[in-house]
Amino acid sequence: MIDLTAIIKNTNAYRIMQSDKQKNSLSHAYLILSQDKDMLKEYLKIFVSLICCQSEQPCLICRNCGLIQGECHPDVIFYPQDKGKDNKKAKEKADRAVTTEDIVSLIEESYIRPIESDKKVFVILNAQDMNAGAQNKLLKTLEEPPANVHIILGATSEYSLLPTIRSRVKRLEITPFSNDVIINALSGECQDKQKLQIAVSCGDGTIGKALSLYGDKELQNLTQMIVDTLVNMNSSKDVLKYSTK
Repeated sequence: MIDLTAIIKNTNAYRIMQSDKQKNSLSHAYLILSQDKDMLKEYLKIFVSLICCQSEQPCLICRNCGLIQGECHPDVIFYPQDKGKDNKKAKEKADRAVTTEDIVSLIEESYIRPIESDKKVFVILNAQDMNAGAQNKLLKTLEEPPANVHIILGATSEYSLLPTIRSRVKRLEITPFSNDVIINALSGECQDKQKLQIAVSCGDGTIGKALSLYGDKELQNLTQMIVDTLVNMNSSKDVLKYSTK
C-alpha cells in the first residue's frame, strides 16, 4: 500500500497548514495545487484529516480520520458529490465540473451545525474547471464563511480561477516529487524495478502518472524498440529499417 501521508508530510504545503493548526489560525479557505490530477483527491483527504484530527498530525486510526478516508464523514463534503462508487452514472457525476447548483448546496450545508466534529469542511475537486457563475456564487461564502467552516479548493492549475477567488484563499502548492521519492513510494506496489524506473522517468514528477505508465504496454514496447535501435543500428544502411519501425 502506498503511504501517501508520509510523502505529503514532507511538503511545504503540509508544513504550512500544520503550522496554522498549531497556532490555532487555520484559514477559512485554502487553494491546494497539484499537477497530479489522478491523486489530487487522496492528497486533499490528508489535508482534511490534518484539519479534523484531534492529534497534531493525522493519526489515520481515529474515527474522524477513518470516516474521512472512507469519504463518509458527515461533516466533510466533497463536491461534486460521488454517491455509489460502483455506479457508472455516479462516477460520471464525480468527473464533471462543480456547478452553480453544487455551490448553492455547499452554502446551504455550511449553515448546518456539524454532527461528528467541531467544524465542517467542504472540498471542491478540480476547482480549475468551475465556470465563472459557480465561482462568483462562491465568493461571498469565501469572504464571510460561517464559524468553524473551512473550504478547500483542489486544483491542477490556478489560472482559470477568478482573481477575486484567488485573493480570498490561502495558496498551498504541492510541487512535483523527485524520481527517488516516487520510486521509494511505489517500490512496494511495483515489483519490476526497471519498469518502475522508466515509468517514473516519464511521469512528470507525479505519482498518479507514474502508476499509470507502469502498466502501460505501449510504453514498454516503445522502450524496447528504442533500446533495440540504439544497440543494433550499426550503420546508415539500417536507418530505413529502423525509421520504418
